[in-house]
Amino acid sequence: MTDVVTLTSNAFNSADIPQYYDDVFLERAKLALTYDVLFTEKDLPANSGKVIFFDRMTPRAAATTALTEATNPSAVSTSSTQVSALVAEYGDFEKVSSLFELTTFDKGLKERTEAHGQQAGETIDTLLRDELATGATAQLANSKAHVSAIASTDTMSVLELRKAVKTLKRNKAVVFEGNVFKGVLPLPATFDLRGESVTGAGSFSFANQYKTPEQIKSGEIGRIAGVEVYETNNEKTETSYSNVYSSFIGGKECAAMVKIGGKGTGMILQDANSTDNPLKMYKTLGWKIPAFAAKTLNSDWVIAVKTYGI
Repeated sequence: MTDVVTLTSNAFNSADIPQYYDDVFLERAKLALTYDVLFTEKDLPANSGKVIFFDRMTPRAAATTALTEATNPSAVSTSSTQVSALVAEYGDFEKVSSLFELTTFDKGLKERTEAHGQQAGETIDTLLRDELATGATAQLANSKAHVSAIASTDTMSVLELRKAVKTLKRNKAVVFEGNVFKGVLPLPATFDLRGESVTGAGSFSFANQYKTPEQIKSGEIGRIAGVEVYETNNEKTETSYSNVYSSFIGGKECAAMVKIGGKGTGMILQDANSTDNPLKMYKTLGWKIPAFAAKTLNSDWVIAVKTYGI
């Protein structure tokens, strides 16, 4: 997500807010994102309303009837299903005192910009995570019937990943570049997978073995069982079962999100011109994403593997 945010100013010239802070905010926001690897970005046309529609194409049936010589067959249209999502705004701000600005503006603004960038990234990441939790197909460890039956022995394993991959392949899920599915796994799950790797049950191809450092996305740790694995500490646990974690394994186009960016998106530093600030004792610093939505497009193409973890 290369265009998550841009730093803008409503009341100051460009000398007041250097381009440097623009880069600081963007870098911090990108570092906080992991679940976006499972989402395809879609543009939101201007003035198109609060509802965005995503198209989910229906696979065409195999054409097994032989053609008749010199005769064209009947045309068969490709069908699709429209999936809709409601666009919403997100943002936050704080007051920056005039004394703080006068005494520690440079260093302090950098640190605060980083904090806002992380908050923005984590906000988007959590929205994406929760959408996957709502839309994915559940796979319970060791084929347990209910999450309440998942015990301490039902941890993430290479076998569970292989099950998820088999399901995705049977459902004709499309692989990502590199002929892999992608998975976002919580820390307890990657911990258990690494343990299996040590004992010989499976082994990681670590990211630096197949990618150059500049190609490795934040959180990417390696590949195993046909899954490109990304690690996250923004974990999804079950209500009332806090030791049951969800790992999301999916194919290309399993989910979509509104592309972040455009007019009104970014950091805003401005005068607080209001009657409760007659001496201009503070300014406001905040961020805003004016149009965002995320939606699971095909539940058959993303699996939530539920396992025990600590």
